Amino acid sequence: MAIVTLIRHTTPAIAKGVCYGRLDVDVAMNFADEAAAVASTLNLLPAVTQLFSSPAKRTLTLAQYIARTANAKIGVDARLQELDFGQWEGVAWNDIARANIDEWARDIVGYQMPQGESGLQLADRVGNFYQDHLCNVVPHEHIVIVAHAGSIKALLARAARLDLLATVSWQLAFAAVVSWRID
Repeated sequence: MAIVTLIRHTTPAIAKGVCYGRLDVDVAMNFADEAAAVASTLNLLPAVTQLFSSPAKRTLTLAQYIARTANAKIGVDARLQELDFGQWEGVAWNDIARANIDEWARDIVGYQMPQGESGLQLADRVGNFYQDHLCNVVPHEHIVIVAHAGSIKALLARAARLDLLATVSWQLAFAAVVSWRID
C-alpha cells in the first residue's frame, strides 16, 4: 500500500477579495501555527518518501518546513502551480468586469482567463504531473504534494476519475491535508 497526501498552502499574506492564482504571495503571520498543524497530521502517517511542491512562495515555504521535519528533499514542479488568472492577477474580484465573471461562470472549466489559462489547461498540466509521479507508485511510498486549491482539485479529479467540473464546488481550507491509499 502507498499513500498520497495533498496539502494546500497555508494562509497567504494578501488582502481578502484579491485574485492571486499565480501571483507569488508570501505566507501570512500565522504560518508557524498552520505549518505545525500540518506537521502534526503528517506525523500520523508513514514517513514521507517523496515531497513535491509548486514553486510559489506560499507552497514552497510550507514544503521546506515539511522537508526539515520529515528529513525529505523537495522536488519543485511548475505543473503544480495554481490557475493562471492572467490579467486578473492582483486585481480585487470586485474590480473585474461583471461581464467577464459571468462569462467564466457559464463555462467554469473551459473559459480561458484573459492572458491566462482555463481550468482544462490547468487539468492537462496537472495531469502530466500525475502521469509522471502518481501512476506507478510502489508499495510503502508516501508521496506528499504541497500545492494550491485548483491543482489539488485537478489531482483529486484525476485520481477519482471525475470530470474537473465535479470538483468546482469543493472547498479546501488553507493548510488542508487530504490523503488516499493506493493498494
